[in-house]
Formats: sequence, C-alpha cells, structure tokens
Amino acid sequence: MWGVIVAEDSDIQTLDDLDGKRAAQSVSTSSGQEAEKLGGELVPIDDVDEAMKLITEVRADFYLGSDVGQQDYLDKQPEPLSVRVLDETVPDVPASLVVPKGSDELREDLNEVIIENTEDGTLAEIYDEYLGMDKSIEDFDEYLDEDE
Repeated sequence: MWGVIVAEDSDIQTLDDLDGKRAAQSVSTSSGQEAEKLGGELVPIDDVDEAMKLITEVRADFYLGSDVGQQDYLDKQPEPLSVRVLDETVPDVPASLVVPKGSDELREDLNEVIIENTEDGTLAEIYDEYLGMDKSIEDFDEYLDEDE
C-alpha cells in the first residue's frame, strides 16, 4: 500500500481531497506518476527529507510513498514531525525486477520462486518478521507479462 503524508493541520482527509493539491514527489518515479493520477501538481524533490520540509513549510500539500517506507522514516526521526498519515491508502503499484533483455530463463525462474514462496507462506513469514505486516501479493498471475 501507498500512504499519503500531509501536514498535521491539513484539511486533506481523503484521496479525493488531493485533486489540485501540490505533491512533493520525485518526478520520474511511479509514486510521482500516481500522485499526478490523483490530481496532484508535482513539486519536484530529491528525497523524503525535502518532501517533509516542503509539507511542514506549506510549500507542498502531500507526499505519496510506500506505507512501510514512510512509517520507517517517521519512526527514525529524532523529534516527531508535524505531519500525519491519511487513513485512506492507495493500492500498490506493482514493483518489478529488471533483468537483462533476452534473460527469459532467469525471468521465468524468478517468477517461479516468487510464486512458490508466496503460495507456501514463506514471503508472508519474511514480511511479518521484518515489516510486521504481510505484503504478499495474493494473485501474482495478474502481474505477469511474459512479453516483456
């Protein structure tokens, strides 16, 4: 899931409220593209620190990113930031592994191992141990594109 961080006193409550708002995002990322789909106007950033600074200075309205990454970032701050995470989340944009062109056997082997480890619960155990939540994809087949 992707979380949305806003200023603590922001009037943004739902994803619908993001339309027309300023999104502190890296412009060439999938999160930046997703922020635009939600109606956000991109305010370019280099890192999450810059996004939080822009939000707390009211030069941007929200930041969209991995819920796990956001929580880790917020937990590691020496002092609490004047921000909050919306209750509503954005469904995951699928991640992918990049393999050299023509590496069909490697791609097939990777897909097979991911599917096996998802079905037997190994990935769920790993996610739970390290992230405290299960981030497994239930229907992996919908993400497979054998032509790429």
